[in-house]
Amino acid sequence: MKRDDATHNETRSFPGGIADASGRYGFVNTVASGTVAIDLSTGREIWRSTSVHRPLLIIGERVAALRATPRGLQLVLLDIATGSETLVSAPLPLPEWVLELWQRPDCFTIAAETGVDALDLMWQARRGYEGGAPPSPKIEAQLRRSDTGQLRVDLGSGRVQNVKKNKSLPSESDIGTVMTVTLEGRAYELDTEPVPGGGMTRILLRSRDASSHTPLWYLTIAEQPQQPPPPLRP
Repeated sequence: MKRDDATHNETRSFPGGIADASGRYGFVNTVASGTVAIDLSTGREIWRSTSVHRPLLIIGERVAALRATPRGLQLVLLDIATGSETLVSAPLPLPEWVLELWQRPDCFTIAAETGVDALDLMWQARRGYEGGAPPSPKIEAQLRRSDTGQLRVDLGSGRVQNVKKNKSLPSESDIGTVMTVTLEGRAYELDTEPVPGGGMTRILLRSRDASSHTPLWYLTIAEQPQQPPPPLRP
């Protein structure tokens, strides 16, 4: 297997995913689009995966991301140039209730950090009541859960082990949740617009000059059915 240098590109949070701090590549993921790799200087789509990932970290010429499989949640390394998987880890030993939240940064926070031939994953999960009318305190207490942990993924074999938690989540734990970001003098934002004909919404990634606000390019990430407004509470 191709090995990367132990040092990794500085990864920045990006609308819908991550980017490298130099502003070369962005990786955007939505349920409707799968994962899209983008040349940020031109807006060119490099590749598109039908699998839904949660990008975490850029390591040399690969991207570390989470992906749900029939075996459970796994870490994969994707080649930046082609999108091919160069490593698929063993299933991550996470609590069952946490697996249901893996695509929700508001409930499941995770950060990755490289070591010598390994990747450490620091995670924290929390779940509360999300129904309509507030339940009784007893029911709410039963539904409320939280947990935290640290995993180590061997980048040669894909083996995963629980390790004693000795690292904290970084202060910037908003990977994939920001809607706008500025890198190397260019601003990027996720936007939506109705598709002519009705019934569908287009998700766009737009780039503009951060100083002059001049539009540079836009890329269609996905089209999805318009979401109906939430019902009014009685």
